[in-house]
Amino acid sequence: MLFPGNDEKIIIKRLSISILGRVQCVGFRLYAKLTANALGLSGWISNNSYKTVDCEAQGEEKTLDEFCHELRKGPFLSRVKTLFIDEIPIISGIDTRFLIIHSHYVRNELSPRFGKALVKTGDFPD
Repeated sequence: MLFPGNDEKIIIKRLSISILGRVQCVGFRLYAKLTANALGLSGWISNNSYKTVDCEAQGEEKTLDEFCHELRKGPFLSRVKTLFIDEIPIISGIDTRFLIIHSHYVRNELSPRFGKALVKTGDFPD
């Protein structure tokens, strides 16, 4: 979605992000929430049953790029191997907060792209 700005157009996007690596029990969700809040993004983050983390984030394209860069770094104890990123339709009238959601509330715990990557590489988390 495009919004006219002073000198440039602001592009709003929504991303579905699956994070593979040592990202559970290391403060990753809180790190992502604090980062998203600092950047003014909305969305959610959740652990899933594959010991990875799934996330959706919505905001300005440039801000989402910065968010993904920070996710790749992760908190001190994490080890991020891969981010699988898909653009998905934006949600209008969405809550402007970024939330940590318990995994049993997430409808699709594993994106098809992420699942195929695990099967292809055989790199299932411990």
